[in-house]
Order: sequence, then structure tokens, then C-alpha cells
Amino acid sequence: TDIAGNYTYSIGALAPCVADQSIVAVTIENSPNAGLDGSLSLCTGSPIADLFSQLTGSPDVTGFWTDPNGVVHTGLFDAGNDPAGIFTYTVSGIMCPSDGSSVVVDVLTGPDAGQDSYLALCETASAVDLFTILLGSPDAGGTWTDPNNDPVPSVLDPQFAVAGSYSYSVPGNGTCPADEAVISIAIAQSVNAGSPGAIMFCSSAGPQDLFSQLTGTPQPGGSWTDPLGLNVLSVFDPGAGVEGAYTYTVTGNAPCPDASTTVVVEVEEAPDAGV
Repeated sequence: TDIAGNYTYSIGALAPCVADQSIVAVTIENSPNAGLDGSLSLCTGSPIADLFSQLTGSPDVTGFWTDPNGVVHTGLFDAGNDPAGIFTYTVSGIMCPSDGSSVVVDVLTGPDAGQDSYLALCETASAVDLFTILLGSPDAGGTWTDPNNDPVPSVLDPQFAVAGSYSYSVPGNGTCPADEAVISIAIAQSVNAGSPGAIMFCSSAGPQDLFSQLTGTPQPGGSWTDPLGLNVLSVFDPGAGVEGAYTYTVTGNAPCPDASTTVVVEVEEAPDAGV
């Protein structure tokens, strides 16, 4: 009931002595409050639950959690990975004793579709089993639907698939509802540097654009390197250029790789009959 602060003790004195005093500084710590016990029932596929919200009363927010094995825990319960049992919340005191409360967590064996994930593919990549991309511990035997909500197999071929959200659903059982996880698929277009080419120039010829010597359907905007690996322009000067393979590279759209091809250049010395 008393207030904190400085409490002064004073002693009077007869002359010629003077009075004396000393001070006791009093601080009062509020008793730790861990709230009151709670309980929680979840299915294995349930969303992550905040154990703090299961405590009743007015618990302090400065405490910490330990799991049924006594290991420090975040207080965010993942039904697919965390053990069921008694989770203890403790608020430590300095002068006052610590206070503790608990949440008893029961996990029902319900459907688990795993956790959401993301995957970026190149259109030329090999087919991938989407089930292996799900996070967590998904149950087998569920069904897949594509971004248009049409049923599809779990194996996705990026050459024919559409980008978007692919949903995996596992039907419910007992009191546990169906569970669903989503994989967001991004499909990047591959780039095309064309097919190899070859050309022979006369040394007296004027500058030529090597891009026009590529075959196929090369995309513009790439970069060139000469036979020494040095960056050069696409225009080749037969009177000064070096013979050899000139490489044209188009930077890929991640995660697609870069595309490269070459133009092999030969230079024939122009005949000289003198003057």
C-alpha cells in the first residue's frame, strides 16, 4: 500500500552538534503476471496459432515460452511440426518470484496439405512434380487444380503449363476440415540467340554486321565477344578485325539461362598486282 520513493531518516542534535539524516530509496516491483492457463485443439493442417492469445486474465507480454520438452519456443504453434502437450509461459521477476501459466495443446490427426510455396521455372525446363515443392509435411492423395480451377496432375510441364496459383487440396476427416496449400508458379520465356553462322570476307571489303550472318530467329539486343573474349560491336571490319569465332549472347530471363551462338569469320587477303 505504500508508495515508492526516497524515505528520509532524520536525527536532531543539541548545539554545537547539527542534525543528521540519511535516505533509503525504495523501488517497488510489480508482481509478474503470466495470466491463467488455457487450452487449444488443432488439426494437423491448421494455420499457425498464437499461444499467447489462449491465455486468459491479463498476462504480461514480457514472458517467454517453453515446449513440452523444456525447449524455448516462439509461442507460435505449428500443428504440422510442433509437438502436442503442455506449453509453459513464464514471466520472470527480479525481487518478486516468477509467474508461470500453461496452454495444453491437443493436435487432432486431420488433413495436412503442407504449406504454401513459390517456384520460378524456365519454359524449357524439365517437368517437375509439384508435390515435392510443397513445404511442411503434406499428406499424399490430394488433388491439384490449376489457375483456372481445372483439375490437373501433380506433374507440371512448363512448356505447356500456364503461370499462376496451383492449389493442392486434401479432403477433411472427422472434425477436421479439408486443408489446402498453394504454389505460385512463375514461368519465364527462354531467349534465342539464333543458330551458328559462318562467313568469309575479302580484306578489302567494307565493314559488315555479323548479326545478319546468324541463322534461325535470333533476338536483337545481345552482346558480342571476339575470339579473344573481348567485348566488341557487331560490325566487323575485314581490314582490321581478327579471324575466328565471334560469340553472340542474349541475357536470359531468370531463371532461364543465357543463350549463345557463334559466327565463324575468315578473311581472305585481297590480291595485290602492284602499281
